[in-house]
Amino acid sequence: MFGAFADKRADSLYKSCEAESENVAVVNLNTPSSAFISAMSLPSFSIASPKALKQYDADEVGGSPDQPRFEGSFGNKNPVGTGPFKLKSWSRGDKLELVRNEDYWGKKPKLKDIVIRPMPDGSARRQALESAEIDAYDNVSPGDVQPLEEQDFKVLERPSFNVAYVGFNQKKKPFDNPKIRQAVAHALNREALLKAKYDEGAEVAHEFMPKSLVGYADDVQKYDYDPAKAKQLIKESGVEDLTIDFYYPTNVSRPYMPDPAANFQAFKRDLEKVGFTVKPKSEPWDGGYTTTTQAGKAPIYLLGWTGDFGDADNFLGTFFQGNQPQFGLEAGTEISDKLNAAETETDADKRAKMYEEINRLVMKDVPGVPYAHTKPGVAVNPKVKGYVPSPVGGESFAPVTIGE
Repeated sequence: MFGAFADKRADSLYKSCEAESENVAVVNLNTPSSAFISAMSLPSFSIASPKALKQYDADEVGGSPDQPRFEGSFGNKNPVGTGPFKLKSWSRGDKLELVRNEDYWGKKPKLKDIVIRPMPDGSARRQALESAEIDAYDNVSPGDVQPLEEQDFKVLERPSFNVAYVGFNQKKKPFDNPKIRQAVAHALNREALLKAKYDEGAEVAHEFMPKSLVGYADDVQKYDYDPAKAKQLIKESGVEDLTIDFYYPTNVSRPYMPDPAANFQAFKRDLEKVGFTVKPKSEPWDGGYTTTTQAGKAPIYLLGWTGDFGDADNFLGTFFQGNQPQFGLEAGTEISDKLNAAETETDADKRAKMYEEINRLVMKDVPGVPYAHTKPGVAVNPKVKGYVPSPVGGESFAPVTIGE
């Protein structure tokens, strides 16, 4: 949100903060940011304990000026807060345990404890619910919705607030050629993929942000499935070497991409139909994939994004503002400069039109192919009451009960 640690880079959005009175904090920014108010809804911007900030080294920053790195234990190893539950234990890769906060200032939660476990395999999650090993799980596979509902389990939908996309590094051949990027966009049968591998709430994406956000443009360049058009664009490009390394993640299920391998296989077939030779490249999500893609090492890859807060800057700015190695983009591009201007514009109507224009420019340039907006399913035991899924995964467990 701030672009940099304030004491590491001069271009940080953050300048200073002081307590004007007991209940008023004033944050001073180096430049205007219309996205700042929306970003304040993030849990990470909650007022925190000064004692904990000092004790757990919240100011400990290492790395280089260009790539600063937080090295304290505040927030990750030592989370603090005033919520209805407290951290009991956290074994990364195994489970996280929460217990009821008996000193909670609000209405006490009904549940005594909560256990959250990572389970990358969708079939394993379903079996765990059916065997009563767990009470609920996230990212329900589309093919499991009907069988679960037939067993009287409930499948709740998260509101759509994400995008899945095929990304291009424009510094790597053949994706430095815009006609090749356009050819890929026409070659991918996105609608067929969604019908085969996604639930009924999924929609084909035509730009890099959901329709619910101000700044969405209805008149962007669309790339319908058209293999003949793709072949014609390849011919016009003059590119002869169509061998590509296509990256996709393993050991992960994301709300916008419940089965990455299936998505890759579908797109591989589509690309091979128009003349590409696709070489699969896979890495574990937590074992190097995100680092590889974000560092710009992947020519073409599967990725996506679930928004943090309700502002166009959190999508378009996240992808295309400043240096973006994953797309092979650098600061100073027309789109990046327009994003800088849109972020600092305080007139809401003008700002909406600015983001609409940016969406048009992005889809004309085709830095990637957005292909899905989803409403991820959460499967729950019918005994679970009071659980309301959040679009950003920030739902409260305080009102949840489990009956007999």
